[in-house]
Amino acid sequence: MIPAPAVQARNIRNVAVATFLEIPSLAPDESFIFARGLMEIIKKVIVNNMKKLLTLCIIHQNSRVLLGMKKRGFGAGRWNGFGGKVAPTETIEEAAKRELQEEAGIKVKHLNKVGIIDFEFKGNFEILQVHIFKSDSFLGEPNESEEMKPRWFHVDKIPFKEMWPDDIYWMPLFLSGKKFKGKFLFGESDIILEQELLEVKEI
Repeated sequence: MIPAPAVQARNIRNVAVATFLEIPSLAPDESFIFARGLMEIIKKVIVNNMKKLLTLCIIHQNSRVLLGMKKRGFGAGRWNGFGGKVAPTETIEEAAKRELQEEAGIKVKHLNKVGIIDFEFKGNFEILQVHIFKSDSFLGEPNESEEMKPRWFHVDKIPFKEMWPDDIYWMPLFLSGKKFKGKFLFGESDIILEQELLEVKEI
């Protein structure tokens, strides 16, 4: 069985080829320019259609951060921020607030988006685009849920060995109040095969 993203990519490619064949005859140079431009458009469409939007929110107050131990599902057994999938009917920020309340039992009024990272796993067509948020205030008290067990950590004692291996790269930027964008490619046993991380002025 062909994975759904592969079928989607094949269908887009077939439409592009059909479009190319239907256009009037072009000079060689014009044909090359047209084909190159068309392939760039196709590439962007395919990549955007394969991305799954996710959120990640970390409470950062002075010298401490609130993390949660994932109890089940994807990433179980690791400390992480709070977050998850973006529903079709909500914005990314609305999803971040909802997930924080569901997983830690706290509410936030204001979130600051500080990062966007694309995660890929070798052999998987899907791209997980994670939108990272920060907040320094909240309502309520952190409580354990079916998904997560919250715990405060001093910024000098963040348990990176029990977290996703990419966290140690972008967390210093997060803690210093900087914004960033990046890409990580994971291989077997969640080993980082490729990485790209840039500090940016705006998200």
